[in-house]
Amino acid sequence: MTRTAVLPTMAFLACLSLPGCLSSGVMELGTSPRYRFARITGITDAALLGSDVFVQFSLLRPGRTDPEPVVLKIGVDEKYWESTHSVPRASYLEGVQLAHVPAVALLAPGAIPSEAALLPIEPVEVRRTDDLKTLGNAPLSGIRVLEVHYKPEADDLVAFSDARRGVPLPGDPILAITVPAGKSGPRTILISDIQDGHTTRRPWLLLMPFAAAADAAFLPFEFLVGLVMMD
Repeated sequence: MTRTAVLPTMAFLACLSLPGCLSSGVMELGTSPRYRFARITGITDAALLGSDVFVQFSLLRPGRTDPEPVVLKIGVDEKYWESTHSVPRASYLEGVQLAHVPAVALLAPGAIPSEAALLPIEPVEVRRTDDLKTLGNAPLSGIRVLEVHYKPEADDLVAFSDARRGVPLPGDPILAITVPAGKSGPRTILISDIQDGHTTRRPWLLLMPFAAAADAAFLPFEFLVGLVMMD
């Protein structure tokens, strides 16, 4: 292929990567899920059976006025549990991973096995992200269940970029499971909230014909810009 043929082809491909493609933007607005989140209001019971921790807590769902009791099972020996059990993806706050557990993973109240060993629930208050990082540093030999009351200082949540995609700020309390040893090594599992379904904004798709027309109108200009970029 000659240079004169290559340049227009590459320019066309380059213009596809330019920002401002209305059609793709409208499509994303109309089809991307908008997640709903329920927040934990209090942790009431915890128990350990094998490598599974069962925690019962009160959950306040969107649009409800009264919390309801639910149970969550956490496999502490499961590597990357907080990543594989988070929808949307787990949030990161200065290196701290916060899981958003989907509501479909919840169990009914009373689901804690009778033969499980009870675990104490330890209340902890922290004000800095660094304190969240060190929750599991205590030299203890057993698994701990913490009810973390995160009351951040004014500047502590600046780095929480997920707020821009509709994810709520870390709540009070956060459920924390500290695991001093195991197949995954010492770690702390932090559960920020519960993802309680999602919706989409389909009416945006009504704008697709107008967006496509606008893209077609701007395509020659973008093509020229692409030629300039390839020059």
